[in-house]
Amino acid sequence: MKKISRRHFLALVLGSGAATTARLGWARADSTDALEKWRQLSPEKREQLRARWKVFKGMSPEKRRKLKAAFERWRAMDPERRQRLRENFRRWRQMSPDRRRKIKEQFHRWRSMSPAKRERLRQRRDQWQRLSPARRRKIRERIRRRRENR
Repeated sequence: MKKISRRHFLALVLGSGAATTARLGWARADSTDALEKWRQLSPEKREQLRARWKVFKGMSPEKRRKLKAAFERWRAMDPERRQRLRENFRRWRQMSPDRRRKIKEQFHRWRSMSPAKRERLRQRRDQWQRLSPARRRKIRERIRRRRENR
């Protein structure tokens, strides 16, 4: 794993406009420009970046490799896709911890299913989507009544 100096780390963060370690990269940046940007930051922002640098330096080589790969995927995305991901993340942060826990459980259940079972569920979802809204309402009502009668 290639080591990265503090100066290059700074150049990467400031040069890419990144404010989080998830947006780091190994692109070459002009150190003079990075130092100028550093000087223009508020003391609070500098301290945030110092803290992130410490976290980054403390990561295992494998974790750094994964971070680099994530950064490269992010940079390769079109702006619309990035915006959708930012919006999804914003909504995720606004969810209650209980709601996030349930979503994670559903995700893990989905991932543990066989590909054949996932495909059957996709087909059933597609069938549901093709139903008229009135038909879906009737089915939902029938299910609700069955649950009440249990």
